[in-house]
Amino acid sequence: MATYPVDQDVVLQHFLRKVTHVAGMNLKAVVLYGPRVVAKNGKPSEYNILTILDKDSPAICDQIAGVATHMRADHQVSFSVVALTEEEQRKKIHNPQWRQMREKGVVVWPRRMSEES
Repeated sequence: MATYPVDQDVVLQHFLRKVTHVAGMNLKAVVLYGPRVVAKNGKPSEYNILTILDKDSPAICDQIAGVATHMRADHQVSFSVVALTEEEQRKKIHNPQWRQMREKGVVVWPRRMSEES
């Protein structure tokens, strides 16, 4: 399984603090995917993040979107966040884009997550 140096990325650490605060116990996992994970040369300024929620909550999804907006403004980086429930993620598993996101993405919160499919 791929890893990502969360402890060396202050922008991601800032996002994780904010998103765990707004989502609370509803947050199951945070997955980083895309160019930042697969980059071989340097670090792109783009963050693509999937947040997996326990239960559907439009209010929490709005708050997570607000966190992404603040991250873009505070850190001058591209920040894309998708919020899905675990059930919604399972339904999308046959979609090639979502499957690649899951296969190539790196779980950055919680640090250890059991393999569920």
